Amino acid sequence: NCIIFCMILVLFLVLFSHDDHLGNAAAAATPHNTSSYVTDQNALLALKAHITYDLYNSLTSNWSSTTPVCSSWIGVSCDPILHRVTYLNLSHMGLAGTFPPQTTNLSFLAVLDLRNNSFQVGPSHGSLPDDVFEHLPNLQTLALADNLLEGQIPSSLWKCKRLLSLNLNGNKFSGSISKDLANLTLLKQLSLSFNELTGSIPNNIGELRNLEILELDNNTLSGSLVHVLPAGTLPANIGELNRLESLCLWENNFHGKIPNSIGNASKLGILDLSGNALNGSVPHSFSNLTQLRQLAFGSNQLTGDLSFISSLASCKNLTKLVFPRNAFDTTIPASIGNLSATLNKLDMRNCKLRGNIPPEIGNLKNLTALLLGDNILSGSIPTSFGRLERLQLLNISYGGLEGWIPDEICQLRLLSKLVLSYNNLVGPIPGCLGAMTSLRILDLESNNLTSTIPSSLWNLDSILEVDLSSNELTGQLPLEIGNLKVIIKLDLSSNNFSGVIPNTMGSLESLMNLCLANNKLQGHIPDTFGSLLSVEALDLSGNNLSGEILKSLENLTSLHFLNLSFNMLQGQIPRGGNFRNFSVESFLGNNGLCSTFLYQFPACKSSSHERYKASVIKLILFGIVLMEMITRKKPTDEIFNQGMSLRDYVKDALPDAITEIADANLLTREQHLYAAKKDCIHAVFALAVDCTVEKPEERADMTKVVTLLKSIRFEYLANVVSSYNTEQEALLTLKTYITYDPYNSLASNWSSTTPVCSWIGVSCDPILHKVTYLNLSNMGLQGTIPPHIANLSFLAVIDLSDNSFRGPSPSELVSLRLLKRIDLGCNNFTGETSFLFTGSLPDDFFKHLPNLQDLDPANNLLVGQIPSSLWKCKKLLNLYLHRNKFSGSIPKDVSNLTLIHTNKSDELHFSMVVNCREQQTYRCYKIDLHDFVKLNSSLHILPGTLPTNIGELRSLEELYLWENKLYGNTPNSIGNASKLIFIYLSQKSFSGSVPNSIGNLRAQGSCSTFQPINW
Repeated sequence: NCIIFCMILVLFLVLFSHDDHLGNAAAAATPHNTSSYVTDQNALLALKAHITYDLYNSLTSNWSSTTPVCSSWIGVSCDPILHRVTYLNLSHMGLAGTFPPQTTNLSFLAVLDLRNNSFQVGPSHGSLPDDVFEHLPNLQTLALADNLLEGQIPSSLWKCKRLLSLNLNGNKFSGSISKDLANLTLLKQLSLSFNELTGSIPNNIGELRNLEILELDNNTLSGSLVHVLPAGTLPANIGELNRLESLCLWENNFHGKIPNSIGNASKLGILDLSGNALNGSVPHSFSNLTQLRQLAFGSNQLTGDLSFISSLASCKNLTKLVFPRNAFDTTIPASIGNLSATLNKLDMRNCKLRGNIPPEIGNLKNLTALLLGDNILSGSIPTSFGRLERLQLLNISYGGLEGWIPDEICQLRLLSKLVLSYNNLVGPIPGCLGAMTSLRILDLESNNLTSTIPSSLWNLDSILEVDLSSNELTGQLPLEIGNLKVIIKLDLSSNNFSGVIPNTMGSLESLMNLCLANNKLQGHIPDTFGSLLSVEALDLSGNNLSGEILKSLENLTSLHFLNLSFNMLQGQIPRGGNFRNFSVESFLGNNGLCSTFLYQFPACKSSSHERYKASVIKLILFGIVLMEMITRKKPTDEIFNQGMSLRDYVKDALPDAITEIADANLLTREQHLYAAKKDCIHAVFALAVDCTVEKPEERADMTKVVTLLKSIRFEYLANVVSSYNTEQEALLTLKTYITYDPYNSLASNWSSTTPVCSWIGVSCDPILHKVTYLNLSNMGLQGTIPPHIANLSFLAVIDLSDNSFRGPSPSELVSLRLLKRIDLGCNNFTGETSFLFTGSLPDDFFKHLPNLQDLDPANNLLVGQIPSSLWKCKKLLNLYLHRNKFSGSIPKDVSNLTLIHTNKSDELHFSMVVNCREQQTYRCYKIDLHDFVKLNSSLHILPGTLPTNIGELRSLEELYLWENKLYGNTPNSIGNASKLIFIYLSQKSFSGSVPNSIGNLRAQGSCSTFQPINW
């Protein structure tokens, strides 16, 4: 006993002599000296005082100087002997505020967890104070993830040598990662994802020999991976990260090859290198990673064959293998069938794969998702696919497949999405598809399928989308089509269907997109179509429909696209509802139609007095519009409040002062042929004045106006630089800026010897012969956009999506004032992963684009705040801003976009959010965008709670809020959004129970409150 007592005494003395400040602290914590205890209390009360918002009143109602810190304060724990604060956990409490300097006084703190709040740097600092961690030597866990912190990572952090876990994910930290990181030799977890870090990873990171988790994804880091991954022969100061279990470096700028030495990290379970610029072949050393569960290296520039797949056979726990958007240019080896029996996702899209699909894929019986689209495959669909009995998603679109759709596909009882579009499949649609009750999306577009649609298909009463367009299907549409009660998209266009449109289609209450164009349908538009209250897009063009356009279609308030052209319709075009927003193209090719508002159609029969009155009004309005266009002034401008009219303003300037009132952009002395342009403007002004004379007997009639317009055209416009030649030069310049044209789309077609209007991707106005439409999407082009694009002054639509353009956003677009649609989205269907445009957008970028209806700059590297001028584009219908790096909050002005809606498509997301933050408080403002259809704020790292009035979005059909910083309960009002079909609220910080009101969402097709499978 004596020996044991002596040993305990010696151990006690050693421990307390090892750290003098511990002994001093113990003495300080005795009942006779409570100064250290008070120091901790004061530090926490200072933190409370710096909290500007406390969602649940957690600290407001609990942290009080009258109660003991260690036993009653929420989120606080203390050492039982020293009575010093060692543990502070305020995560997921909905707090907002800053860090006071007293925080550094918590010198015994071992765990600091403030995740999922809205802490930020103080107003007088650009970043956290550099010494904020200076006096926290005992810190072992620091978790500040998902806050609003910015600036450089404080250097004092690298002095916390006892640190085991460091998690700063989801902030705005910038700058480089310090080499002093290597001081944290005990570190097991390093998570710096979703920040704005730059530079390379320190070479000495290999000294962190205990590191198990390394997460650096979604930054702008660059350099080679050779110093990151373990290597047996690397210099001693780098060492080996041989305990690494998770390595996530996706969405950075790493280059070079994947080091063969990666095989030394034998404990790796997760490896994600996607979205970088890695090249070369994939190493075979993956065979050493026997514990690997997830492997992803998509969106790189990898080449070579797929022989590395054989080496993965030893990875018996592999569940996910994802490497889309590379350039392997090879065949799929039969060894793919030897992959782990646990594999559930295989994604090889857009890898330039060719040849047949090996039947051995049928061995992967646990697959839930198989994606092989956007390749150059051949042969037929293997019958062995029928063995993939757990498959939920099969996508082989744009694959080049031939042959029939095998009946074995119907054995996939769990399949929810079947996409075989854009292939060369032939034969009939298998009748057994009608027994696949789990099927929600069927896409067989653009094949050579024949025969009639099997009647069993109309029994799929839970299906959401059916696209059979661009095939050779025949027969009549049956009444049973009305069984598809929850369908939201039905596209049967460009086939050979005949007969009448069944009136049962009018009962499809959830239908949003209906396209029956380019068939041989006849008869009247069914009266029941007036009940399609959810429909957004209706296309019946290119048929033999007769009768009148239903006036009840005016009641379809969600209808934003209508095409009834090239039928045999007659009577008056309705003018109520949204019909005023439809252009003449919606009704062309119907010789029996008349209109009271579309001048391209004959006027509907009316009395001579009404016709005369209408012609006078048109004439006067024509004159006013001419004056508005050239002066850039409106009759309602303040200058005309003193008794002077716009007409007086113009008349008084004739003939010598027109240069003082004309728009400066139209006429400057530096312009070519200045005198000719001045004379032309003078003639147009004179005509406008004649059209607006008050006395009828002095006013020009329509015949005279037409004659004068022709005269102006021939006398003046012929002398001005030919805009046709200017447009040709602009496009040929664009061609020279293209550095890679894999299909020779422009190289073989755009030539000065052929008319511009016949060039691929170019469409012109049929009367003016001006370029109005430029569509170069999905051509695999690489290069930059020249400033000459601004010379396409009549351009209404520009679509450069799905290519690999680089460089700053083309600011010249702002001069194209007729633009209605801008699509710059980049999906990188071929070649390397590259982002279309970078940099920030000027705040007035959209100021001069008043007609803008569609804007899609998604999937780029745009930064900075969203330009405030965007919220003034009140005609905007579609807006896609997702997957950029915009920062800042979204202002209340978003409510100006009252027409906003979105097309119903898997790949299109409306990335906007209702911001519930108002001047440092979190009150929700009124949501008045009731026509929202899809609301997606995923991956935007947005803070706060879900607005309690989210249910006021009565037209909302899809809600995506995953991967943000939202917390709290799901509002009960969500049950009022009765048209909701998809809900993804995946969020670890949501609390409470699922509200009962969710049972009101009867149209629902998919509901996920936890982590969804996102294909």
